[in-house]
Amino acid sequence: MNEKSKKYHKQTEDLITEAGRLLCNYARGDFSKTITIIENNALTPLYEGLALVRNSMMDLANEKKETKGQILKARKDSHECQINLKEIIENINDWIWRVDLDGNYTFSSHHVKKLLGHTPEEIIGKTPFDFMPEHEAARIEPIFNEIV
Repeated sequence: MNEKSKKYHKQTEDLITEAGRLLCNYARGDFSKTITIIENNALTPLYEGLALVRNSMMDLANEKKETKGQILKARKDSHECQINLKEIIENINDWIWRVDLDGNYTFSSHHVKKLLGHTPEEIIGKTPFDFMPEHEAARIEPIFNEIV
């Protein structure tokens, strides 16, 4: 291999090594590293392609930062909504409950004790029919099943 070929291969190897470093830095979240331009016309297409990859990765990094900020804000907003909902449920004088598709209670506010004489723990996992007289449950269950 002549000197010119050796120099070309060395420059190509260095560029590829630098690209590998950039990819590793990207994977670690370090986007401040830059690629040094190699002054060799034969490597210009390779460098330009690598520069496009670098720019794309930097764009992705910026999008990632923006998305991360949006996710953090959404989590904060969601947490605040959960706190507000919890305060409403605890302070409202009505019984609030949730049932699954089978009609089993999956949530019950503490006001169930005042209205039905049962704690939320006694309600969870049961259906409304468990608290009705048998004849009433038999009459209402088909209607309920049509709705659900």
